[in-house]
Amino acid sequence: MKASVPKAVALSMLLAGCTAGGGPGTDPSSTLPDRPIDRVARFLRGDVASELQVRVWVEEGVEVPGDPWVRLVDLLEEVTDKPGGISVDVVPVSLPSQDWTFDGYEAELDRLAQPVGGDVAVMDILAARGAYLDNDDPVLGLSWSWSRIVLLVDPLTEACDAAAGGGSGSGHTRICEATWSAIARHEAGHVIGLVGNGAPMVEDHEDPEHVHHDPDPDCLMYYAWDRAELSGRVADEDLELCDASLADLAAIRDAADPP
Repeated sequence: MKASVPKAVALSMLLAGCTAGGGPGTDPSSTLPDRPIDRVARFLRGDVASELQVRVWVEEGVEVPGDPWVRLVDLLEEVTDKPGGISVDVVPVSLPSQDWTFDGYEAELDRLAQPVGGDVAVMDILAARGAYLDNDDPVLGLSWSWSRIVLLVDPLTEACDAAAGGGSGSGHTRICEATWSAIARHEAGHVIGLVGNGAPMVEDHEDPEHVHHDPDPDCLMYYAWDRAELSGRVADEDLELCDASLADLAAIRDAADPP
């Protein structure tokens, strides 16, 4: 992706890469800490925030294939300590019919995402139609501020249709659900601090050519998947976090005290 989009990390349709880091963005809550590692610790540690809420707003009329949020929760349950549990709330929302800038996405999430107090960590996801105007490449997802994710419905639909060879039926749904799930989990990985995006690396595993990404193409945090390979790499092999990323998260989650 181009360095001209410094605020957000993005996953493109043809080359799934991200820009530099979580970005400043608008803080969704004045009660949240300033240090990135403290924001990451809220997601990972039970003694910092005992509960995790995933709030999903889906544009009205959009049919999300299957239930990709289940796989997202599976990942979060694997890497976090949340004695109060992890919940997902999916809400249809009316959005303007338009293409979007980054500032437009942020303003919409400012409107939707009311701050949550107490010992609750929050991850906010917006699934919206329309193109992303601040990047020349087709983008599937964005993440920033160690809290926010946007999933781009139209490019996601095109990507999963191409991977599934068009058509419909259970096979098409499975591949499209896996595609949505992979993009959501990849962006969630950035939100919780991977790779070097707030969570220090136990051992260096950052791709020197693609900031905040793993160089291993078998890892969920790899920067790119060829669109032609989506059906095999995403749906069949079911990409997951690799050991290096799991070790980074465990070092914060399992430490005797918060960082």
